[in-house]
Amino acid sequence: MTLRVRGGAPLCGQAALPADAAVAQRALSIAALCSHDTRIDERLVGAEVSSTMGLLRALGIAIERGDGSTRVKGAGLHGLRAPSGALDAGESPLTFAIGVGLLSAQRFGTRVLLETRGESPAALLARALRARGAMVADGTMQAPGPGGRTRTSLAVAPLVDDETLRAHEHVLAAPSELAKTALLLSGLYASGPTTVAEPVLSCDHTERWLNAAGVPLRRLGPMAGLDPSEWSGELAFASAPLDEGGARERVLKLPSDSTLASLVACVASVVPGSKVVLDNVGWNSTRTGVLDALRLWGARLHATAEGDGSGFEPVARASIESGALRGGPIDAEVLVRARDAAPLLALLGACSARGATLHDPSFCSELQPDPWSQLALVLRAFGVENRIASATLRIEPARAIAAARVDVLGSPALGLLALGLALIAQGESLLEGFPRLDEQWPGLLGVLTKLGARIEVDT
Repeated sequence: MTLRVRGGAPLCGQAALPADAAVAQRALSIAALCSHDTRIDERLVGAEVSSTMGLLRALGIAIERGDGSTRVKGAGLHGLRAPSGALDAGESPLTFAIGVGLLSAQRFGTRVLLETRGESPAALLARALRARGAMVADGTMQAPGPGGRTRTSLAVAPLVDDETLRAHEHVLAAPSELAKTALLLSGLYASGPTTVAEPVLSCDHTERWLNAAGVPLRRLGPMAGLDPSEWSGELAFASAPLDEGGARERVLKLPSDSTLASLVACVASVVPGSKVVLDNVGWNSTRTGVLDALRLWGARLHATAEGDGSGFEPVARASIESGALRGGPIDAEVLVRARDAAPLLALLGACSARGATLHDPSFCSELQPDPWSQLALVLRAFGVENRIASATLRIEPARAIAAARVDVLGSPALGLLALGLALIAQGESLLEGFPRLDEQWPGLLGVLTKLGARIEVDT
């Protein structure tokens, strides 16, 4: 799709952003394994969440989307059923990891399909699961098609006779929420303990939701482990409230999207006259890299903690006003904690007094194999000077952000950066090849418009 954005308008008002897709995917997957039914107090939509729903339905899980809620009929840990064909993860690497992790422990097998841009996680997942005895074949890959998308699949054979997944200690060479998720989910079915260690802690939604479902998962820094022998094998959101209507459902409320909160906070911090309050923001420290950089650089960003919500996910009420930003270096740890919002760190560098230097491009997973060059092209389109040296991207402070016409090639990462720059720029920008908003970030356009952004969708 194509967006016309008239930038420079201050963002003002109070709003609640849509539910965080990464959290929703974990909530759906763990709810499917629970011994009870679950109601999520939001109609979950969007491409990635729908991919997870489709995969779980193919495994025999009943999921119903109503006007204001999503219901999951729990099948229990051993209640998944053989699908009628291959499992399709769509364009969601997290759905792919969930599917492969669960399938690796079953008495039935099939293929799991993924269409992705950038580096595929298939080889990493296959190595990690094979190390514990799962029958995962090497992935097959097709040549990149339109938009640089690559079709990948993994074949997972069933466990037979008395085979079980082994106890396993896995050390990841680089942080990976995907490999960690697959290993921990498979560990629910293993004959012994599972331990996963990362050099830097990636987002920990999977660990939190497993804990919330009663799994005695232990964490120490960037390490997580569980031992099936320490609990009954029954998953249940015992601390979640029961439905008051007598349906005996456990009721969950999800935090709003940390990535979208980062976008709003960046724009509101830079455009003069902005003053925004965001409710129910997901404030998980493994997702707040951009928000932490803003506060470190002097942004007028204040968060009031509101405790832990469902899934032990921290939430906060955030207020943001425009002000000056200092800038500075950004290391790998901040990029990991920024997750999908990492490209916005380049935007902040352009709008700061000292600029920014981003290190370690390997942590921008969606933009592999050359993330700095892709970010640099979008920055230059908006008049932002930058240079690439070794493993760093140096972004010079810009006196003003120029309006631009740019093709983001269907990439959510490039689209997020371009949208942020366009909202700050003076004049009208044309963003072509933009991901479909109703699939990638459903509800975002309505929130931005409510806060004063001037965005039109060209048909």
